[in-house]
Amino acid sequence: MINVEKTFTITTKTTGYYFDEDRKILFGSVLKGAEIEVEDAIEGFIARQKILESKQPTPLILDIRKIEHISSEARQYSSRSTDGLLCLAIVVDSGYSKIFGNYALFLNRPLIPTKLFTSEEKALQWVEKQMGH
Repeated sequence: MINVEKTFTITTKTTGYYFDEDRKILFGSVLKGAEIEVEDAIEGFIARQKILESKQPTPLILDIRKIEHISSEARQYSSRSTDGLLCLAIVVDSGYSKIFGNYALFLNRPLIPTKLFTSEEKALQWVEKQMGH
């Protein structure tokens, strides 16, 4: 996994994004203490669209370990704003976060394959499997 914080392509108020040309994977990292409202989720979607504008459907590995809060409206919007994404691997910081996150995924029903991980390496392995590697 790369340290995306050092190489962001686009940074919004709450999240930085980096496209890895070699792996053909979009990496995202929620900034420390981010409180994500629906406006921030929309801004993130627009940023991803700018990065992915001419690329085929692309996986996103999103590290949310530094998040402070996400509103239910932002969660709902994010689960539906998946244009350009092949799949989504979300990296969380604990087993408890994973349980809570899986419940949120169940309620919001993402439109693409989505899975939570407590390990960046496992997230990358799953994404590569989704890509057919």
